Amino acid sequence: MNTFNKSTYAKKPSLIMLLQLLALSLGASGVWAEPSNDNSAGVQAIADAYIAATYEGDAETLRKIFHESAVMNGYMDGKLLMSGPEPFIEQMGSNPSLKASGAPYKAAIDYIDVSGNIGSVTISETGFGPKSFTNYLHVLKQDGEWKIVSKTFTGE
Repeated sequence: MNTFNKSTYAKKPSLIMLLQLLALSLGASGVWAEPSNDNSAGVQAIADAYIAATYEGDAETLRKIFHESAVMNGYMDGKLLMSGPEPFIEQMGSNPSLKASGAPYKAAIDYIDVSGNIGSVTISETGFGPKSFTNYLHVLKQDGEWKIVSKTFTGE
């Protein structure tokens, strides 16, 4: 199992990062080191693709990275929403993108955990108007390709 914390979009100090630094300074190894295996790179790539497609309003890419049987459930302003990812994808593709509108969108990959052909990613987002989101993506590798099979979220 490989676990690491990395963000290519925003630097966000967190308790996990501070614990990682402490562990590394005390000579710990392995658990928090950035992995180099293909599965970890694949999970990182799908998280990066999710963030870029959300920012750019790229519905085609979002459809490609979500599994056809994916579910998407969560809370928006305290209201429970349960469905597949299509309403989110349609919203991202039919409105001016966050990039085109100049929205102050920022996303941080807070956590990635990979075990064989499954993984989990936590992404924090800001810049959807006044809302901030925490997203938990569950991914799996099928026929050599990583797909998002579940997204749970909270937006406030």
